[in-house]
Amino acid sequence: MTRTSSRSNFQHLLSTLVLLSVVASTFALYAIPPRAHAETVTYSTPGSLEFEVPAYETLTVRVWGGGAGAYGWPENTAEDGEQSSFDSSVIANGGTASSTASAPGGTASGGGTNTTGGDGETYTSAPSPGDFSGGEGGDSPNGGTGGLSGTSGGDAGSNGNAPGGGGGGGGYTVQCFSVDSVGTLPGGGAGGYSEKSYSPGDLTPGSSVPVVVGAGGAGAEGADQSSDFCSPIIYGDGGDGADGRVEITYTPAATQTEPDAPANLVTTSTVAAVLLNWTAPESSGDSNLETYGVWRHTSPFSATSSATLIASIATTSTSYTDSTAVHGIAYYYGVTAVNAEGESDFSNQRASGSNSGRIIRLKGAVRLRGGVHLR
Repeated sequence: MTRTSSRSNFQHLLSTLVLLSVVASTFALYAIPPRAHAETVTYSTPGSLEFEVPAYETLTVRVWGGGAGAYGWPENTAEDGEQSSFDSSVIANGGTASSTASAPGGTASGGGTNTTGGDGETYTSAPSPGDFSGGEGGDSPNGGTGGLSGTSGGDAGSNGNAPGGGGGGGGYTVQCFSVDSVGTLPGGGAGGYSEKSYSPGDLTPGSSVPVVVGAGGAGAEGADQSSDFCSPIIYGDGGDGADGRVEITYTPAATQTEPDAPANLVTTSTVAAVLLNWTAPESSGDSNLETYGVWRHTSPFSATSSATLIASIATTSTSYTDSTAVHGIAYYYGVTAVNAEGESDFSNQRASGSNSGRIIRLKGAVRLRGGVHLR
């Protein structure tokens, strides 16, 4: 009684393991591979460049213009930031430098999102002797912050932060009460920001798209100024604006692959038919299997053009009965698997002889882009 019970338990365990193995194999066969991770290409060096469009599922472009430089002394000139662009249509203009008023941020156009950069701040002229700060640089939308200003005479404003932040104004010192309009020393305006998303087909894979990265503007140098009323008035250098940037993030298109070839084809001939059995391919490629193709010829074949497709069957079965075979004639068989992307290589090629029940084993064969190569 104990021996019978143990044998029953063992058989039950063995059946469970076989069932789990079948389920795991089926899941692996028909599971669709996960999507590829997003990749990012960044252009941050000022100049004109090119981007080669990959095959993509999603693609988003982000563009920042260059930040403007800040003033350190009203009579020395700070520079504007330069324009950045993608495909000459998604445009982020550079920030503006100003010595007398707030410095405007750069505008943007061509994207689904277009945001003007932050203005460089001003500081009201000193009403009395002492140390004073220039204005801070403007912040670039979704980008770098503006530079901080100098806080006392001779202190330089800090540079803007990448991408696109405006430079900070220089600090200055007023030595006497009589001078109350020494200049505002604004920080630089920030670069604008534009963002655009592209769907597959909007850009052609393999084509080159022009990319321009705008440079940040240089800040104006400070100086010591003497006057009849007050000597000296000390100005620190203005900070430089940060360079712009073009950033492209995309998800690569899934590689379209055909399924692996079916395996282990076996043929058995009887008086009335030839029976074929095979195992499913290890991988279905990037999409589910749709059909199996059963191919036949009266001599070994090296291409589908040299054989006849005698059946296209559902993938729920891995067997086929060729009832059209004529007894006494030897036939050669191969099986392919088909998915949405195309047809697999052949399985191993097998022949069935004229004798009932006889199985003839041939060397395996694989199809290499147009045929079967006997090995």
